[in-house]
Amino acid sequence: MKNFQFFTFGGFQLWGDLFYSCGWRIQQNFWSKKCRLLDAWNIRRFAGTYDECKAQFEVIKEAYELKDDVKELVVMMHGLSRTRCIFNKMAKELQADGFDTYLANYPSMRADIDHHVEQFKVLMLSSFVGKKLYFVTHSLGGIILRKLLNDPEIINAKFDIKRIVQIAPPNQGSQLSIMIGKVGLLRKIMGPSLADLNPENMIDFPKFPEEIEFGIISGYKDDDGVGYNRKLSGDNDGVVTVDETMLDGAKATYKIRTIHTFICANKSVIAAVKRFFTKGSFTVSRKTKK
Repeated sequence: MKNFQFFTFGGFQLWGDLFYSCGWRIQQNFWSKKCRLLDAWNIRRFAGTYDECKAQFEVIKEAYELKDDVKELVVMMHGLSRTRCIFNKMAKELQADGFDTYLANYPSMRADIDHHVEQFKVLMLSSFVGKKLYFVTHSLGGIILRKLLNDPEIINAKFDIKRIVQIAPPNQGSQLSIMIGKVGLLRKIMGPSLADLNPENMIDFPKFPEEIEFGIISGYKDDDGVGYNRKLSGDNDGVVTVDETMLDGAKATYKIRTIHTFICANKSVIAAVKRFFTKGSFTVSRKTKK
């Protein structure tokens, strides 16, 4: 059954990516720890241990003459209870502008932040050494990335990280995580990462290394401080308040009137991400007339 091929949905909340090259991925199942090799169309081509899947990929790579000649890559990390699909529209727009993109998958509702960091560490060390990297994250993805880039092994690998855009990140923790955490069933459904986002747990959470340029995009509703979720203190996108997204060291910030769920597909947000990646700014520069 190792070579039995069939279509998959790409992982969603049960699988995490450990390797990426030429559009192919090796994923590990959160429960069984078994691995599988997916092609660029999410068809399972092989299953077994990680080493077996990697060896099978090398055979296929040679047979099909696949070439991993990507020098610059945009890594896209979704948030809690989301999937990589939230970046589909943004990825197409970035590709149209010449960026190569990789939509990462991890079981956000199955484990805590430390577990996710370990998964992405394996992924980066196996797949991205020698590449210039951009990151765009949504919500929890931005928090995972903060801790990941402070990991000693990642620091020692000296990755060439160009710029990062955090979209709606709970950088100061999340009021909503406390509210949801009080409801037993919801707490169980959302998983261990929810408790990690308690504001108290974020007080000493590592920031991005000083040399890395990053920007923050926040969703809001009204200028008078009333957000989409009236139970949250401060203007918000329904899930995260504007104040909760802020983090010292950000090169630029950008506010957009939209909700948390759809912010990554917003045309203005996509345009802002592209501007930050290319210019280091979210806003359009206007030359003054003399």
